[in-house]
Amino acid sequence: MPKIQPPVPIFDNLSYLSNPFKVNHFSAIACTEKAATIPGSDIDYEYAWKYLWSYTGSSATFNAYRREIERLIQWTWLVNESSVISLKRENIEDFVKFCMKPPASWISKKSVARFKTKNEYRIINPDWRPFVASVSKIDTQLGVPVNKANYRPSQASLQSMFSILSSFFNFLIQEEVISSNPVSLIRQKSKYLKAQQHEAPVRRISNLQWEYVLETIEKLAIDNPKTYERSLFVMNCLYAMYLRISELVWDER
Repeated sequence: MPKIQPPVPIFDNLSYLSNPFKVNHFSAIACTEKAATIPGSDIDYEYAWKYLWSYTGSSATFNAYRREIERLIQWTWLVNESSVISLKRENIEDFVKFCMKPPASWISKKSVARFKTKNEYRIINPDWRPFVASVSKIDTQLGVPVNKANYRPSQASLQSMFSILSSFFNFLIQEEVISSNPVSLIRQKSKYLKAQQHEAPVRRISNLQWEYVLETIEKLAIDNPKTYERSLFVMNCLYAMYLRISELVWDER
């Protein structure tokens, strides 16, 4: 695959994102100069922004949806050189193939923030990439280096991608921007998703184990409150509020 210049991020984090329904004019050229040559790019930008705004209630959900929608827009504008609203089934298939083996210039070896604050202004982080290669925890412990050439999306990632893209195109239909969903057909007969042969094991700790963890952290907090009171707060939040880690941590990506 010929080298393709890496794209820049389009949408910032929730705390820096304004309400698109209060914006009077949308210009995709603010994202990349390439958009100026793509008829319909302003519409892509407007409705992607409006779609993502529907998921601002949860930063984890917003981040997941933003990741997939941005990848679609970046590929459509920079690789397919068209607009999202013009995509057909065969284009989505090309996009999926691209995501299964993206060019090295689109892959990073670590997760970094999309934008950075400099002199009170938000600027693009030049180290950011749409895809991130990684190795397993075991390989990390063994010192195995991250290799971009080994990047492959998991089945869970592919399923999430299909689900989010289908939802996005259904949104465009509801907004009367397009008339059909190009994802729905290949989602029904996809050769990319493998059927699960067995149920995935449920990984959770028992109530007795939870009690032991909480009891231990409480004792530590009593003996050394300066060091462990925060840990006690975090563990009680996770246990009592049924939170995912991603819903409790601060995430700048």
